[in-house]
Amino acid sequence: MMVSSGTLHNISTELTIGILSLAGLCMAIRTVVIGRDFQFSDHLDKTILVAVLAGLASLPVTIFTGYSAMPGDDIDQATLANKLTLSMFAMGLYGAFIFNRIQQGSEIWEDRRTGMIHGGSGLLATGLILMTASLGGTYNRGESLIDFLPLMKDEATLIPIWASAIVMLLAIAAMVVPRFSRSQP
Repeated sequence: MMVSSGTLHNISTELTIGILSLAGLCMAIRTVVIGRDFQFSDHLDKTILVAVLAGLASLPVTIFTGYSAMPGDDIDQATLANKLTLSMFAMGLYGAFIFNRIQQGSEIWEDRRTGMIHGGSGLLATGLILMTASLGGTYNRGESLIDFLPLMKDEATLIPIWASAIVMLLAIAAMVVPRFSRSQP
């Protein structure tokens, strides 16, 4: 008895989205309580770190099983291209997020400026992953939770230069600002 690619993709998608949604929820809470004495801050930080690492580990499996599950002749190239673009942006932002968290430790959340950049990059990555999953829902079921947004559904939209520049600057800021903030007394 063999398990189909579609079934494996559904399982890996639910796993990845569930883990990264947990990370996003914890990031939102942790970002709101920056600079406040909140008794669960350490627990939130550890949950975020483990969830993002687990989500990043499962994301390539989700991408490959999704590609394998696509029907041969009926593939929607625009949806696939947009999903891959969003996934790669999210993986880059999550990579910067993890890099900074490991380099700076949990103290990255203590400074308001670095905490906001750190949380913002993680929340942006989570939003991109949720948009990617929603595009998959559009492809499979013909509907999604973000149908009301005029997003890349019918054509492969190249990310505009300004949007790429914003994501790149955010990723660079997420990697550089914590280093300068930590070295100052």
